[in-house]
Amino acid sequence: MKPCLFPVGFRPHGDKFIEMQLEELVPRAAAVGFEGMDLLSDHVDDYLERDGHDLTSLKALFQAHAVAVPQVNAYRIEIFDAGAREAIWRNFRRCLDCAAALGSTSVGAFIGLPRGIGKPERLSPADWKDGTQQVAAMVAECAAKGVVLAVGPHDGTLTDTIESIQRLKREVGAASLKVFLDYGNLCLVGDDPIEAVDRLAQDTVLVRAFAYRAQEKRLVRLGEGDWDDRAVLARLREKGYDGPVSLKYAVTDGIWDILAHGATFIKSV
Repeated sequence: MKPCLFPVGFRPHGDKFIEMQLEELVPRAAAVGFEGMDLLSDHVDDYLERDGHDLTSLKALFQAHAVAVPQVNAYRIEIFDAGAREAIWRNFRRCLDCAAALGSTSVGAFIGLPRGIGKPERLSPADWKDGTQQVAAMVAECAAKGVVLAVGPHDGTLTDTIESIQRLKREVGAASLKVFLDYGNLCLVGDDPIEAVDRLAQDTVLVRAFAYRAQEKRLVRLGEGDWDDRAVLARLREKGYDGPVSLKYAVTDGIWDILAHGATFIKSV
């Protein structure tokens, strides 16, 4: 499997993050063993805003350090916010153009819920229909550019559990709607990660991993958290998955040591 970095803890600006632009982040990630980057749209926007930068030079930056970009992330898409729909689609298409230019397999997204609706099962039939139509339209636009849309699990989104991911896939009815399997997020809502692999591996284009100890409320090194990362990754391999495994860590003490350990851990499975 190929270790990738999901740079959620490294943002171009903001006091909650380690401020690091792609010109610094890409070579540093490569130096500690990462072969790819599960790219965030705000890093792309920051890069393109600076003089002399375009998608061609961005692709060259990754190629210079032998770092692939398997997925570009629109992050959270609030498809039920009718007033913001034009801006939402504009951001999505910008991510799609970037993914196509960088040779990415997928555009990743969490699908937000309407305000005040905490669980997808609370959606009205009309909202489910509207949501699935919006997702289906995104799937079609991705397909036209040779990219797939991948949805992932997160509490408070349309795809918070194994079952809700599969329901969305059924209702959209498109084989090209794929999954990025953030099995840690599924563990946090009570789903079993091995069951997630068994039910979702055939549709998975990217895996996200992190390790957490709930009792201590802290992030730890891969393989040292509340779930068995080695068993999950081994099951994925048994199911024929040999793609990117993206490490997702927010800012924490010793972050680069944690990331270097994680890259080595992934390669060892």
